[in-house]
Amino acid sequence: MEDAQVSKAEFPNKKLPDLFQRKLITLLIGSALGLSSYPHACANEEEAEEEYGHIVVTASRREQSVLDVPYNISVLEEDTLKNAGVSSLNDLLKVVPGLSSVDSGPAIRGGNNRFTLRGLRLGPPSGTTEINTPATLAGAISTYYGETPIFIPLMIRDLERVELLKGPQGTLYGSGSLAGTIRFIPNSPDFESSYSELSFGVGSTHSADNLNHTFDSIFNLPLTDKLALRLNLSYERLGGFIDAVGLNAREAPNDRLSPVRLAFPSDPYSAALVTGEKNTNNSKQWQTRASLLWKATDDVDIQVDYFHNETDVDDQQLSNPLFTATRYDFAQGSNFPSSNTAISLPDGGDLKSLFLTKQPYNSKADLISAEATVDFGLASFKSISSAYQNKTFGVTDFTSFFFLPVTPTSQISFLSYYSFYPRHNSVQQVFSEEEAFIQEIRVISDWDKSYDYVLGFYYNDQSTKTKGTSYSPGIHAFTEFAIGPVLNPQLVDITSINNRDYDFTDQAIFGELTWHINSDWQVTSGIRSFKQELTFQSLELQPLFTLPQDASNFDVTNKFDDTVFKLNTSYRLAEHNLFYALLSEGFRRGGVNGLNTQGPFASLPERNVFVPDVATNFEVGIKGLMPDWSLFYNFSLFNIEVEDLQFLDATPAGFTAAFNAGDARSKGAEFDFSWNATDAISLALSYTYTDMQLTETTEILDLPFGGGPNADPVVALSLPKGTRAPGVPKQAISLGLDYEIPWWGENKNWTVNFHLSGIYKESSPGAADVNSNLFWQIPASFVANARLAIDNGDSWRIELFGNNINDERVFSGGYGVQNVTPWFGQHRYVNRPATFGITFYYFGF
Repeated sequence: MEDAQVSKAEFPNKKLPDLFQRKLITLLIGSALGLSSYPHACANEEEAEEEYGHIVVTASRREQSVLDVPYNISVLEEDTLKNAGVSSLNDLLKVVPGLSSVDSGPAIRGGNNRFTLRGLRLGPPSGTTEINTPATLAGAISTYYGETPIFIPLMIRDLERVELLKGPQGTLYGSGSLAGTIRFIPNSPDFESSYSELSFGVGSTHSADNLNHTFDSIFNLPLTDKLALRLNLSYERLGGFIDAVGLNAREAPNDRLSPVRLAFPSDPYSAALVTGEKNTNNSKQWQTRASLLWKATDDVDIQVDYFHNETDVDDQQLSNPLFTATRYDFAQGSNFPSSNTAISLPDGGDLKSLFLTKQPYNSKADLISAEATVDFGLASFKSISSAYQNKTFGVTDFTSFFFLPVTPTSQISFLSYYSFYPRHNSVQQVFSEEEAFIQEIRVISDWDKSYDYVLGFYYNDQSTKTKGTSYSPGIHAFTEFAIGPVLNPQLVDITSINNRDYDFTDQAIFGELTWHINSDWQVTSGIRSFKQELTFQSLELQPLFTLPQDASNFDVTNKFDDTVFKLNTSYRLAEHNLFYALLSEGFRRGGVNGLNTQGPFASLPERNVFVPDVATNFEVGIKGLMPDWSLFYNFSLFNIEVEDLQFLDATPAGFTAAFNAGDARSKGAEFDFSWNATDAISLALSYTYTDMQLTETTEILDLPFGGGPNADPVVALSLPKGTRAPGVPKQAISLGLDYEIPWWGENKNWTVNFHLSGIYKESSPGAADVNSNLFWQIPASFVANARLAIDNGDSWRIELFGNNINDERVFSGGYGVQNVTPWFGQHRYVNRPATFGITFYYFGF
């Protein structure tokens, strides 16, 4: 089949000096991210010959040694993932220096992809206010599980490898591959033998009262010599470590829509009663996969997969580290006959939040795929059909966004629009359902000629339905008591309704042609021509101001078509040493915002549309093995020019929207190496330098807040030339050390492995606009991880692990106003504190 396991081929015309050096090829190449895999002991030279060879990837849609791929690709193999403790998407951030995102824990709120490579980002790393609503803006990185483009809170389990393709990948991976592509390649069923793997883990996180628990199981069952089944079931429960110290007490406990209890029960104008709860961000996940592989004939393989993931998180992984106890009067500016309208909030802290409501999240994803591969001799044909459904639910506390802080103790309040409700607590609930059908067909040459080709057709039909409803529990009863009749009494306590439907289709033909000028030199050209159509419908109603028949409706269809290109060449300087040059393009679809164009929160009509952005990447690099086979290296330089760079920000009325900036440029360098210092010690280092900034000034015009559709436009956002990418450190470096010693136990093949790694990231801006109230400086950080494993070489393995052993607080993104301190809405995403534990593995059958 096309997606093969590690190749068994030997290196041609090269005899390895000794048995250990045979292991180094896989070990060193797999160390390219600043990590290294544990070398596996082999009983004899024949076994080593069979086990070790090139790492084979399918990034170019054909089997190819990672040393022959003519662009920068990093590969994390299964052992490397385990040894580094990579079990979730966010864990990739601690092993890949050039990868940027926000560590929000297991939750992928709204299904929004915040990952980027090579600095291609301009909006705040964590998005803006509507974090649970699927963003109109597509991600800068395309992610694949197997052959399906999907982004979910994946548990990284039973994977053959993870491939990280750096830089634009438009010709083969299409829309969304502006900055690169991440491919998660699961293990396929194996016809050779039955086996099982069971693991149980327990751990403790600093500041968490509850323990962490993990369970994983893998079963491989050859049913016949032509039919094999593989099953995987995983479960993880993580103890929460965030203390929510500002929660409002409810009349009905555990009901977020129940009216808030009064701090002064006899005063109807009283502020809310504040309570607290420890360790609110507990989470649990489970995931299962069943894969059936049928070898119908010697030339036909058919594989069917079913995948399911469920994620439940009790609260946000956000803290307010700089807050000190303060009183806020939500009824300021009113004439209420009371002095009890101010809410009292306690001190914050590194692991304390000041939200007034817990913000749970849950998601359910189902994926089914069928792959058929037919070998015609001179070419192979591959068809991939897949369909998925991803349902998410999330709660957001918007309360702090109803104020504009001027100083820590004075604010401009917008609660005059909300009856000066002294117990105002804006709670938004968002239900989202995404469904897609994807069909891809590829023909890949397989002949002994001077040229090779890949030809393909791609079709994606995707729909997303979102229903968002905001509440202020108790506001209707209070308004009728203090002000008078409400406008829509039937919509009890509802302050906003925002429903959005997206329908997106993408059709493309693509191909790449490679000319092998000689055995050392090749030239590849690629092309992708695509047509896309996006239909957007929305309904928005503000029940406190608008009758249902006057709701804002938006219905528009946009069509895009274009062609992107690729050209690269590579030359083998010596055996297993490659120089390459690459010119490639990547793109991201445009879209529609669906902003209100009427009423006090109106935006200009032109703010409702944003156009595709296109990145053109020029890259040169060199990679390979040193003559003594003891050191692997990979060095690249890149320069990426981006037209109409898309980014998320907020309108003057505070609504999230996507905009186009002017042109931007990202340039930098990436360097990886791993070195076998001795027979027992291997070292690895990975370094990235990224400088992404605007090359022209951008000004966004829009209507002022409260001005209505007839107001004169104002400059809503101004980004000068030279504006840096937020959340992207200029420099990042990771280090890895592995020490393996044989331990001659009962069966004389025991091993003890010690793994130590760390990653340092330089400080970076938290927002693009230095004059924005969202601007702050993300601190530099260093996180270290360690693992000690004892393996009896047969049926069991024990691992002791420590993640974030130096207990570093890493703040990766902000939520709410950041330039006024202290402020109860100034929250920041924080990583999981120091975590230590033990995992037991059993290998059976």
